[in-house]
Amino acid sequence: MKELQTHKSIRKKVEVWGFAPIPFLIFFGVAVISALGFMADLSWNTFVICLIVNGISFIINKVILSNENFLKNMLNEKFPNEITDLTKNKDGKL
Repeated sequence: MKELQTHKSIRKKVEVWGFAPIPFLIFFGVAVISALGFMADLSWNTFVICLIVNGISFIINKVILSNENFLKNMLNEKFPNEITDLTKNKDGKL
């Protein structure tokens, strides 16, 4: 007799350390480039610059790009209520 198993959270989105996949790759790439830049010139100035760049990259990728609701609200183009004056009814409604 076959046994059926229910899978919970089957539609859950993929995350890598709390990031969506593409923002994770962007953050990881920026981190590697800033680490290489820091190793090329070992000084406090480059260390602080690398921290700032990584912090900004983290905020952009985690808060903005990994948040699906935020992106939908920002990129959702709404149709206008009125296209031309010819589409109005006598009441002034569409």
